Amino acid sequence: FSFSANAEYSTQVTSDLEWSLRADVSHMGSFYWDIPNLAEQEAYTLVGLRTAIASQSGWEAAVRVENLFNTEYMNEFNYGIYATPDANGYCDMCHLARGGQDDSVASGATHQG
Repeated sequence: FSFSANAEYSTQVTSDLEWSLRADVSHMGSFYWDIPNLAEQEAYTLVGLRTAIASQSGWEAAVRVENLFNTEYMNEFNYGIYATPDANGYCDMCHLARGGQDDSVASGATHQG
């Protein structure tokens, strides 16, 4: 399963300026990238924040942080592009595609985090 939620708070700082703060949370449940269920993506949750100051005259300055807790996850999988996991889900070359991380997900995945 997956879900996302956000909350935003804003308040007038002066008669011309408004300050706002927004938090976003999204969760993705675990799933398999392949039909034989060898390459699993574990569940992950991402948190983002945004703060801004805006003027009634039309300008805005904002700062945004995505993936606040530096959660690691894969967002793409190309089965067999580098190597294929064995029957136990192990792939001796997969860690090379993920910058030396462990072999919990098969190679060809694009790493985020």
